[in-house]
Amino acid sequence: MTDVYATATTVKNTHFTGYTYGSSTFSGSPNAWPTIPNNDKIDCVYFTWAVLHKVMIDEGKTPSSKQRSAIYISNWKTQQNLTLHSAVEQGLKGIQGPVTAIVDEGLGDNISISDIKKGDFVQWWRKTGGSTKWNSGHSVIAADDIVKNSSGEYELKVLGAHWTNTSNPNTPYEKTQNLTGFKVFAARYTVAAAVTAPAATISVQSRATDVAAELLAYYNTYAEMPITHGSSTITVRVPYHMNTTDDGGNATKWKKVGEQNRADDNMNPFLKNYSSDCRIGKGRADDLRELLQGAVDAGHVQTPITQAILRAWLSSSPYSDPAGQDGYGISCDCSGFVSYAYQHLFEHFSLPHENFKRKPSGTFRPKKKFNDVVFVEVSKPEDLRPGDAIGMIGHVRMIQDVNITSTHVEFYSIEITAKKNHADYSDGSGALGRLFRYPLGCSFKWSSHSKPRVICKDSSGSSQSREEKVNGSWTTSSDKIYGYSRYPPLYDATTSTSSLNTNPKRAYYAVAGWDEDEAGLRAAKTWRDEIMATSSYDESSTYFPEPFVANSVESFRNYWSVMKDTEIIVKEVRVFLPPVDNWFADQIPDGLEFGSSSGFEVMSESELANLGKLQWDSEGLLHIIGNHTGDISDSRPWCPAQLFANSQQIKVYGEPHEVAFSEEEDEYDWIDNWWS
Repeated sequence: MTDVYATATTVKNTHFTGYTYGSSTFSGSPNAWPTIPNNDKIDCVYFTWAVLHKVMIDEGKTPSSKQRSAIYISNWKTQQNLTLHSAVEQGLKGIQGPVTAIVDEGLGDNISISDIKKGDFVQWWRKTGGSTKWNSGHSVIAADDIVKNSSGEYELKVLGAHWTNTSNPNTPYEKTQNLTGFKVFAARYTVAAAVTAPAATISVQSRATDVAAELLAYYNTYAEMPITHGSSTITVRVPYHMNTTDDGGNATKWKKVGEQNRADDNMNPFLKNYSSDCRIGKGRADDLRELLQGAVDAGHVQTPITQAILRAWLSSSPYSDPAGQDGYGISCDCSGFVSYAYQHLFEHFSLPHENFKRKPSGTFRPKKKFNDVVFVEVSKPEDLRPGDAIGMIGHVRMIQDVNITSTHVEFYSIEITAKKNHADYSDGSGALGRLFRYPLGCSFKWSSHSKPRVICKDSSGSSQSREEKVNGSWTTSSDKIYGYSRYPPLYDATTSTSSLNTNPKRAYYAVAGWDEDEAGLRAAKTWRDEIMATSSYDESSTYFPEPFVANSVESFRNYWSVMKDTEIIVKEVRVFLPPVDNWFADQIPDGLEFGSSSGFEVMSESELANLGKLQWDSEGLLHIIGNHTGDISDSRPWCPAQLFANSQQIKVYGEPHEVAFSEEEDEYDWIDNWWS
């Protein structure tokens, strides 16, 4: 494995002799390493990126722009109202620099301050200039193991691009830093083999950060809409407006107010020059901005023009801040916002889609179908990902990003809401970003309530509250959640570990369910032996590990993650599941059954759908050899084989009835004849 400190020293001596600290300028692209500055100046993030880039190239890895952005702390602001101090205080991944660049890509591990060693990547934050808030960051390479001085304070010798002065006229250089009062994050670059051991678990941090970035950019088009007036630019947070006539309350009332105002002889011709979607609560951000800017330019908005006046002009209702300005019922509602968010992501990732603009909020709930694909239910907080939807009674939100701490799953939601008052948004309804969390180790369960909703329960069955961070403090949230759901085509397209895999190897995997006499394992080993005995089998171009025994849903999920996160394209997978305790029971299993010495577990439809797509060969095959894995009936209108075929986009074989395995290892028959 590459010596990181030695690489950093080589980069320093080879490329940056005589440099001083400062902002680099460039003659070429990209405006970062490996382009060399033309003004002999670099800063700390430039040098850290250069070192990580060189380490990865030497290891045969391909550095990514996402890693560079992480080191440059480019995407820390994941919420409109999030401050840098708050992000650092919470330890959000966006401010961890090289730690995020390494850990999120599966290239190493988080390291505590007491365990920092020579060659580790370090990001620290401090409070400078007498400030009480975190306001200054620095990125370095550990030049030695961390130590404690005589006062018991941590000190670390580091190599990095530091400020230059008379004592150190050139950078990068080494210095010793006392870390008292610092917030320190560290990672150790530890590249594993191409295929990790079956027992390994895969960090959920290896999710699609591109989705989070795209959703934040999309949200800001509604939350910070720029309108120019003279030499000034005013940012407008788009208010809520719902085009309804059947709630018998304020929404109906203010819809009528908007319609009456739009009928004005002066306004009607003007408004017809713009998208009609804006007048039915389905306005796209670009269309809304064009219309509002046109109204300002044409003198249709009262002066003096302020943010409150502009919001009221769009939709003067009790949901926005009344400012004496007639409102015209022009804006967007919750389902319009989420619909266009999905369409934005589909277009960005070049996925097939149709126009979402007329979709009601109920479209995005679990088990609802769109475009012949069913939204699947997310079964626990740890599985939440950017792009998942949050369904409520008459409302919908979208998850913009997820952060998993040592105790909680935190997630940012974005929405356009009718909520009039929120502590962090005192100017009324509209585009809203919120931070929630659940404790780790919980699962979503349906409650027995007159209006069905999802609650969160821990392993003992006790209910756990969902909390929201308001005014800097966590408080119990009382929202009634209908379900957390995912659109599989989007998830699959954005969780691939590589957009282009040029590895010539192909992988085979055999998975056996646990049973007392190891019949499943023997069948898996026999299949492996047969593949390896064929004349076409070439060990140099094929990877086929020993069969893995899954004795729980969690162990199967973990091994599937291992298969998904390898760099070898998958040729074929076979899953051998011997019958468990309900052998020959009349009821068809509601999923895949995994036995253990203490009983059995069933992996449900939503859990199977959330496994993620493997990197399949163009002729990839999956065989699920177990009870009723290919059987669709009145009692179960789906089957694991069909679900996998939809989510993996490959050919999948399942069984239409019960199965049996040979009891004698030396009398194995090919398992097409289950009754021999």
